[in-house]
Amino acid sequence: MARPSTLRLCSGQALRLHPSTSLRTSSGQALLRTINQKPGVWRSTSQWYWLPVLLGGHSGFSCRKNRVSFFTFGLILLLVLSVAGCGPTLESPSLPPRPTATPTPTVAPTPVDSWPQDLSQLDRVAAFDELVRLVSEYYSYTCLGYKDVDIRASGEQLRAELVADPSAETFERVVRDFMAALQDGHASLAWTPAAAERYTMPPLFQVAEVEGKAIVSQVMDPSLEEMGLAAGVEIMAVDGLPVSETLERVPHFLTACGTEYCRTWKSYHFLLSGEAQSTIDITFIDLEGVERQITAQRASGLEALIHISRRSASARRLEDDVGYIYLPHFHNDNPPPDAFFESRLREMRDFPFLIIDVRGNGGGSEVHSQAINGLLFDHRVEYGRYESCIPEEQMDLFVEPGPWYYEGQVYVLIDEGCFSTCAHFLQPHWQTGRSILIGRTAQRGGGNPSRGTVQLPDGLEARVPLSLFLDLDGDERELIEPNIYVPLRIEDIRQEVDRDLETALELIAEQRQEVSEDAGP
Repeated sequence: MARPSTLRLCSGQALRLHPSTSLRTSSGQALLRTINQKPGVWRSTSQWYWLPVLLGGHSGFSCRKNRVSFFTFGLILLLVLSVAGCGPTLESPSLPPRPTATPTPTVAPTPVDSWPQDLSQLDRVAAFDELVRLVSEYYSYTCLGYKDVDIRASGEQLRAELVADPSAETFERVVRDFMAALQDGHASLAWTPAAAERYTMPPLFQVAEVEGKAIVSQVMDPSLEEMGLAAGVEIMAVDGLPVSETLERVPHFLTACGTEYCRTWKSYHFLLSGEAQSTIDITFIDLEGVERQITAQRASGLEALIHISRRSASARRLEDDVGYIYLPHFHNDNPPPDAFFESRLREMRDFPFLIIDVRGNGGGSEVHSQAINGLLFDHRVEYGRYESCIPEEQMDLFVEPGPWYYEGQVYVLIDEGCFSTCAHFLQPHWQTGRSILIGRTAQRGGGNPSRGTVQLPDGLEARVPLSLFLDLDGDERELIEPNIYVPLRIEDIRQEVDRDLETALELIAEQRQEVSEDAGP
């Protein structure tokens, strides 16, 4: 594999481009001039920006010419699979603090328990006691010293509530609160359909934080649009309370996550959520600047939400030499994501440019994501390690080259909804410079549950991350920042502009121009 071209940013950070297309110094300088206040990250030269339609914890876009809507499929993965799709909406993302010294385990690991665990035959108090013990000994972030959480103290307080009222309802609440106290996007009590319909049903529109405001990012119910609730309007109050106060009332177990970046995003994501079929009063400023109030009904149930929010992978040619592949998730499907990707990429194999869209991709199986990466790298690439207090959970992570290799320049569109396995998919691209990442910061979301499931009484299941990701420098990397940061803008929602995609096409045009100038008259 030829050595990649390198552009060095003002901060000293190097950004490497794939050798099949090159950006000469003049082009690189033009891009570097667009850096604005954020060292190490490119910004789009355009004054227009794209805003993904954030719905169900994930994002999407609408293009005027080829209108595509990405609905709440990521939220369904969150509810049904307990894989919390979270990411940031802050315009200036910050990395979480790293340990200032080599982490010291807070509990001496004693890997004598087998996983997964089945506590379903115990009474509720005994099952909770055993869950607290398992989490305190094996939760990767505390047993390896990356978090300072007094797990047993949290458990003791909640245990007293359970002893006073050992009902099924109290048991579910106590376990949910206990897991939420870990502040990990992958540590949770798996959602049952009943619990999901009690807490998480949105109305048929979604809100995101844009330019510091609560903005409607997508409307799925035409009757709401007829009442003036359109994409791009600002929400002022919910059930008579200002947005700022409503944000504070979002249940803590819905916003549990490892970074403030993620927690803020989740707060807006669940701003309007509540019980299925319940109503909610919305005060907003319409597109004409007039304050209005409407009453909206939340989704009728999980099944209905699944029906309206289904998203499928897609592919198309954007220009004569540009391929585009959209991957909404890495879960098993028909066809599986890697099989779909390979079949479509074969059709685009001779294209010099490829855009991969993983905005709103809430994760899934690394089997699929690694197989896809195998078609984008022509050699074995080590990109990190799963570290754990359980030796069997420790693992070095590699991309293995596939049966053939796409040689062109790759651009990957990312955002706050690219979460979990999606961030793992990005890691080797970010690390090696194989692709240019465009959009907003993706998030790993916390530890890896892997086999860390605990069956509990009443048909409940807890997920305990038994390992955490460390990069090649041994750092816990929660966030994957883009090479080119494209902030969200209210106007782009209203105009249905996909600024991420347009930024990629602008870079491709610049590369074409470079090639043309090199070729001469």
